[in-house]
Amino acid sequence: NKTSSEERKGLRITKIAPDSPASSTDLQPYIDFIVNVHNADKTFNIEADFYKHIINSEGKTVVLVMYNLLTKKHRYIELVPSRDWPNADFLTGFKVRHESITAAEQNIFRVSKVVDPTLAMEIQPLYDFFIAVVEFEYGDVEDLKAKLNMYQKCELVLYNLEDAEVRTAQVNYNRKKGLGFEITQGYL
Repeated sequence: NKTSSEERKGLRITKIAPDSPASSTDLQPYIDFIVNVHNADKTFNIEADFYKHIINSEGKTVVLVMYNLLTKKHRYIELVPSRDWPNADFLTGFKVRHESITAAEQNIFRVSKVVDPTLAMEIQPLYDFFIAVVEFEYGDVEDLKAKLNMYQKCELVLYNLEDAEVRTAQVNYNRKKGLGFEITQGYL
């Protein structure tokens, strides 16, 4: 078991709005986490202070420190928070949720076999990796199963090695049949 001091957390990018400040960056939903703001002081807390910092930086360049699940590396992303884009609902144009990076890295599953014929065209064994669920965060396999029992129908986030792209797939969870595909734990 990991202790809380070893657990890394960040703001997981979950959606990027078209024509927004974020859409002109190379941010990748579900693969990228915001872990800090460049040159923030030592007391800056990504969860507590991020939105306030963005609001106070409207019209100015902000440099975000990102962590990528695929490369396992940090990089910097520049963007200018603005309301000057179609249907602006926030200054950045991305949605985030506070998540454990440690759990996200430990809960990447390779699709080894598709058993539900209705998913055969949607999910590609060996090339697809199940990396997240749109509706909720989960800490481990048992937590995933418990939450799937509550939701039953959900949208899975998949990463395809061949296309090097993230996409979603709607699945129905059945206690007896599972998700309709078999998974193995593995690195991308």
